[in-house]
Parts: sequence; C-alpha cells; structure tokens
Amino acid sequence: MKKNYILIFCLLFSLAGMSQEVLTFNGYNGAGTTNITATTSTVNDEITIVFEDLDIVNNLYTEGRTFLYIYGGLDTSSGGFQGAPSDFFDNSSQPIATLIPSDTDTNTAPNTYSITINLTEEYATVPDGETIFGYNLIFRNEFSANDGNSNNQSLDLYIDLVDAQKDSSTLSNNDNVLENNLIVNVNEKVVSIESALPVNSVEIYNISGKRLELLNTNDKNVLVDLSSKSDGIYIIKITSGNNVTTQKILIK
Repeated sequence: MKKNYILIFCLLFSLAGMSQEVLTFNGYNGAGTTNITATTSTVNDEITIVFEDLDIVNNLYTEGRTFLYIYGGLDTSSGGFQGAPSDFFDNSSQPIATLIPSDTDTNTAPNTYSITINLTEEYATVPDGETIFGYNLIFRNEFSANDGNSNNQSLDLYIDLVDAQKDSSTLSNNDNVLENNLIVNVNEKVVSIESALPVNSVEIYNISGKRLELLNTNDKNVLVDLSSKSDGIYIIKITSGNNVTTQKILIK
C-alpha cells in the first residue's frame, strides 16, 4: 500500500510540472473527497483530473477496470449540469478516464485513473459568454450502462472552477492533436498514429469495455487495420513511455 501511494505522489508531482492544473479526488470509498476547488483553472483551461478508488469492489466497482466513463455537466449561470449527454447510459458520448501507468494491478486497491480534458471543447453546446462556476461529474463503469446499479457508479462529484465566461476561441484549430504529443487520424477503417516517442502498445475496446485488439510495437508511426470490425464507435488506448492516451474513434 505504501508503495502505491509513493507512485501516485510521483505521478502528481510530474503532472504538476505541466501547464494544466491537476485536480485530485483522493481516497474515494463511497464517500471520500467529493468536492475539490481549482486554484487557477477556468472552464477554458486544460485540466487533469485524477480519481483514486480505495474500495475497488464496493461503492464503485473498479476491480479489473482499466478505464472509467464520466457523466458530467457544467454548473453555469443559467443552471447546473448544462451540456450533459441526453442519456446517462450513452457510453459513446462520454469522456474516458484511464488507469494511470504506475497502477499496474487493477485487482489490488487502490485503482487510480486520470484524464486530461478541456471542458470548453467537451461541452461545446454550452454557448460562449455563459459564466461557468464548476463541473459536476460522476465516474461510472461499463456495467452501469446495462443495469443502473448504484454500485457501478460513484457519488456526485464537483470541481469548483475559477469563475469565467466560456470562450471557445481559446481552443486549438487542430482537432487531431492530443495530449502527450500524439496525432491520431482515422481514414475509413485504418487508424494512423504519429508520436514524438515510440508507441509501446495500442489497444482497441468496444464501448462496453471489452478489449478487441492489442498491438505491441516500438515505432513512432503506427497503422492499425480495423477492417474486420463493424462500423461504429470504439475506444483506442495508446501507451507511449509513461503516457497513456485514450479517445473515442469512429470507423465506417
């Protein structure tokens, strides 16, 4: 247990050196920390959210889970939870938090996940000029899409952001540029990956969380042929050095 906490501290220390603020929900066990306050981040800034689940079987079932979905919305001057997906159980519309690289055993507590996100980009339906106070969110595993069991989702969590008006002009013009110096493009059913560092592995999951493909490599330019897969939304997980990047892709 002590070793896990040291690894988490090292992760947070390294992330703190980046431009985005790191906001951490520590020690969740059905209660834990459910509200945190940002020091510098507004809705227009890229932030990293870290979520540590202490009890991986009860309260939120994360045993064996390499990623979690996030159902969330913005707390705005027009009312809370703006921009949320219309359906709580729609995996295809929700951001994904990935198990941190130093957490190599999903069957031993704690399980710790992270996501780097820009809320202005994620919640594009909320109009510019709206004052954003915070971010309401729930972490959920893939099983809650089927039965709505409360054991498959966290309690309501809240990030109190620095109040600011939403401004989409702050976003990058290149939608394919991801964190960790990766560029991912999808052309029909072929995924191309360009990376500043060698890519260690590429994993493909369906939206229910089942892994369909695992490609081990050591190249900076990788092609993944998904021609055998049906049209639809999939999740690609790319490991490059100590970095893990996850995003949804559409193949057709």
